[in-house]
Amino acid sequence: MKPKLIILNGPLGIGKSTLASRFADDHPNTLRLDIDDIRRNISHWREQAEQSAISSKQMALAMARVHLGLGHDVVVAQIVRSVELFNEFEQITKDTNADYYEVLLFTDKDEAIRRFKERSYAQGHASGFRPGGLIDTGGREEKLAIMYDEMIETANQRPNTIKIEPELDKEDATYRELLEKIGDSPQLP
Repeated sequence: MKPKLIILNGPLGIGKSTLASRFADDHPNTLRLDIDDIRRNISHWREQAEQSAISSKQMALAMARVHLGLGHDVVVAQIVRSVELFNEFEQITKDTNADYYEVLLFTDKDEAIRRFKERSYAQGHASGFRPGGLIDTGGREEKLAIMYDEMIETANQRPNTIKIEPELDKEDATYRELLEKIGDSPQLP
């Protein structure tokens, strides 16, 4: 069976990381790749924002190439707002003879912002935004709205995007739909 590269795209707080973890748990040797986690491991990443963004994306692409080349699945949970990133990941799958899936987890913009803030409240952040987080400065809702619009615009440029609208608190149903749409079932030991 060919390895898979699955990009789980969607607004912040929609459940991308939760689905990625579940997929990895059910599919041994899957690399759960989070570009933002890689970026946070670069010293002074905030002060060197542009360089750390470039470096973390290049490292993620290299890690995906190696892991797919070894015959293992890779799942990327990331809000994608540039066609170029999709193109680079897709090229890696061509080079490594892997299957490629772009999945957009979406809801309407207002609901996406509400879910993000609810998750932050549940994590104990009274403002609805994590201190020091990506959007912890003025115009927070506006930043989320801009990110959402860029994500939707980018996804709409990709004709093979699989679209899933996850219902709140229905992770099992969303996971089953993901597996169905990529034609997969868990490979448990």
